[in-house]
Amino acid sequence: MQKFPLTEEPMDALLQKARMGVISTVGEDGYHYGTPVNFVFMAAASSSMGGRSARRSPT
Repeated sequence: MQKFPLTEEPMDALLQKARMGVISTVGEDGYHYGTPVNFVFMAAASSSMGGRSARRSPT
């Protein structure tokens, strides 16, 4: 749960400026970890590349 969730407009502005990010989670063992990713934000879809794989998700 976020204390200060972004609305759609500020979120789009942030994603248009950023070129990389971190996808983070907490594993079953209780340790947190993150994977750096590069991405390109487009109005209709986003593409991300991290490690050895690339994925494209239409929105």
